[in-house]
Amino acid sequence: HGKGIFIAGDSVTKYEGQWFQGKRHGQGKLSYGASSDAHYEGEWSDGCKHGHGVQVWPSGNVYEGQWRLGRMAGEGKMTWSDGGVAEHYQGHWEDDHPQGRGAHTWEASA
Repeated sequence: HGKGIFIAGDSVTKYEGQWFQGKRHGQGKLSYGASSDAHYEGEWSDGCKHGHGVQVWPSGNVYEGQWRLGRMAGEGKMTWSDGGVAEHYQGHWEDDHPQGRGAHTWEASA
């Protein structure tokens, strides 16, 4: 265990961070995609996103908040970017979906 770097066979996917018993555990960053813009950076437990983290998808969508066993769960904010309209949800998440108390807003760009 300790810190280390793993580069996958595709030479694009890369994890840099803490390890425990051969699994991502603690703080780390998983990058994927040729530009490395798509990534997850945050806490890991037993190989899964778990705790606080930020996920950026290739589309530019961003989630920042709590994760449980690899899924968005707890408090968090998601921003979807879609052709000049920014959609946001900030509130509670369960099993990768908004659930419970939260605010959903849309903003049109000028």
